[in-house]
Amino acid sequence: MDEWTPISDAEFGELLAAQVAALRPESRERYQRYRVGPWRATIRRPGSHADESVFVVAQDGELAVFFCDVEEEFGPARIDCSGRIKEYAFIGDLTYALSGFPEQYASLRRPR
Repeated sequence: MDEWTPISDAEFGELLAAQVAALRPESRERYQRYRVGPWRATIRRPGSHADESVFVVAQDGELAVFFCDVEEEFGPARIDCSGRIKEYAFIGDLTYALSGFPEQYASLRRPR
């Protein structure tokens, strides 16, 4: 079994470019509207005692779409002001993650 190594910025750039090229029209429109220059957010997965980093690729206030290279999936998240992911899910490719963003993920928003 191969030992896991974190994805590099260059490898992620290639993966993101391929995912963006494959976007369906509705998801492409959402990506164009909410995309951000990829940046690293901090996440602590259940059962882990260490922080990991993930790439945020789209954002609407505290809601974001991110990529986790451990799971090799995109998903929605709520991010706090320090860049730490508080709530999240893994749901698949970028098209699927963007298909209802941000409306479908309103339940992740912090109560007002």
